[in-house]
Amino acid sequence: ESKISAPVNPLSLLWTLSDIGFFFFSGSIGVEASFSVVSKGCFLGAVPGSARHHIEPAAGGAMASTFDLIANSDLQERFLHGKDVISAGWLQSGDWKTARAMAVNHKLVVIDAEHGAIDLNDCALCIEVLAGNGCLALVRVPLDGDGRSAYARRVLDAGAIGILFPNVQTAAQAQQLVANCYYPSATGVSGVRGFGYGGCNQDGARFAEYAQIANTKVVIGVQLENTIAFEHDTLESILQTPGLVFTQDGPYDHSGSHLVPGQTTHPKVVEELTRYRQACAKAKVAAGKHVVVPTKEAIESAVKDGYRFIALGTDFRYIHDASGRALGILHEALAETKGEGAL
Repeated sequence: ESKISAPVNPLSLLWTLSDIGFFFFSGSIGVEASFSVVSKGCFLGAVPGSARHHIEPAAGGAMASTFDLIANSDLQERFLHGKDVISAGWLQSGDWKTARAMAVNHKLVVIDAEHGAIDLNDCALCIEVLAGNGCLALVRVPLDGDGRSAYARRVLDAGAIGILFPNVQTAAQAQQLVANCYYPSATGVSGVRGFGYGGCNQDGARFAEYAQIANTKVVIGVQLENTIAFEHDTLESILQTPGLVFTQDGPYDHSGSHLVPGQTTHPKVVEELTRYRQACAKAKVAAGKHVVVPTKEAIESAVKDGYRFIALGTDFRYIHDASGRALGILHEALAETKGEGAL
């Protein structure tokens, strides 16, 4: 048990219960409180000031910071030049504990801030917890009033490695949104992203390093989920957007734009998705699919169709499916015992 012998005035300590644990603040001599979700994905509690920057990585080899995870990532390179399938989990709840659990099996998770009830603080916390457990975060941003720009910049500053912009319907939209995520540069892709401190650069401690590499690390995608976006000239123009790394379909909104919501195998939807995959292959832009109901057949179909980015289910879906399977097993077991022990 560690003890701090320096005098502590109890009135100088503010113990605040939050969603993630306890925050400690102290102004007393000899004691400096510290809180870290970013670095280790867990609560570290009060730490002497001299030891704060010398804490060893948590068991399991978690990365030292969100910056380190981004700096060591080859995700953009894999999307642009690889041939492998890149998978991701899908977090819709915005709950940091669920994010931590998803990081056990996933190295990339999409945080759905469009349809999930997730504010910026929730999103930033999930990014930090995921990173602390060796998992990168993409954020699907909401359709907010500023044309999706401010939210995207802020979650990139928080440490997201990429952005998925929903319901992009024109090349002009794609160009504006993608440029929003790249720093101004004399070489390569140049954009209008503002420079600032955040989790991406350890609140400025790694500012210059992050600014130098960010444009070669961020993974920016657009979601095509309206029949307008699948028109021949429009689709090809969107795929030529500078800095566009990947795309993804939107099965429910896409079918809804044909007035057959949820009918993702409707002939019109299937025809447009076939043309979409062919256009992506020609433009050398990764085609993505969200397999919302991740059955064996649906996943195998996505692989067979040549999708390079496959997002699997949602956290809510996992809960539904797992609890349903467990209850099914219980009911079968009770049936075999002729109902003995059933409530």
